Amino acid sequence: DNFFRMSIAEQQEELSVLESMYETDGTYIPLSREQPPFSFQMLVTVDGSDDEFEAELPNEGQSSTSKLQNKIRIKYLPPLILQVSLPDDYPASRGPDFQLRCSWLNSANLSKLCRNLDEIWQGQSGYPVIFSWVQWLQHDALKFLEMRPEDLFLRWNDSETSQGTDPRAICESGNMQQIIYQILRYGKVRQHEKFLQDMQECKICFTEKPGSQFYRIEGCGHFYCRPCFHDYCAVMIKEGAVNKLRCPSTKCPEMLPPHIIRDSVSPEAFAKWERLLLDKTLDSMEDIVYCPRCKAVV
Repeated sequence: DNFFRMSIAEQQEELSVLESMYETDGTYIPLSREQPPFSFQMLVTVDGSDDEFEAELPNEGQSSTSKLQNKIRIKYLPPLILQVSLPDDYPASRGPDFQLRCSWLNSANLSKLCRNLDEIWQGQSGYPVIFSWVQWLQHDALKFLEMRPEDLFLRWNDSETSQGTDPRAICESGNMQQIIYQILRYGKVRQHEKFLQDMQECKICFTEKPGSQFYRIEGCGHFYCRPCFHDYCAVMIKEGAVNKLRCPSTKCPEMLPPHIIRDSVSPEAFAKWERLLLDKTLDSMEDIVYCPRCKAVV
């Protein structure tokens, strides 16, 4: 009993350190913290995966060494997900139970990483190892695999080693199309999060504010602060120029989406915009007939 109490105390101390280092940025996610067995996830962003790069695609139906036909520009790769459960006798006599998940590494390469995590544990058996694992995955995993982010699609068909697939290695993509979709979707979310966090300059009032105080038009990517959007939309609606309620950027033809207009003006002004837009739309339709008495559409 004393042996297990000491192990649990060491685990709690290690978890407290991980929480203080990683929980604020969402890297550490506790799954079971109240009582053992303790479990959690570490979201590990590997070096270079936040940089913008062009990933090469092999020709369909040909080997990864064949002539390339195109490239995809990528910014932000999804993190490696290290899911850990701490057994009662960790770290005294047994290593953590874990799974390693990823959407852009195949099972063969994930298996290699899993086996190297085992070797790291064996090298410091008896001592807490999670921080060492996270540091190695972040800074050395791609070097260990001799892989550059630019080559991730070309390396998708890397073959298994003689040791086979490690059951702890979980590939979350079944084919190339799924990988591309997941990477691009994740990159879009991360870029939006970074936009909201960083300071941005409004091109109307030239004031710097946090991105969370801006509206960005998805179709063209232009963005302006909320007060400027409010003034712009209010003036255009007051003048009845609803067909000209486009992106304020010079010569940009992108129409403002309704949700930006609704959030920028009063409910009365938004109702007026909807009414004027409907009237102008009906006026442009040649087959519309109005009742001569009440002017309703018939």
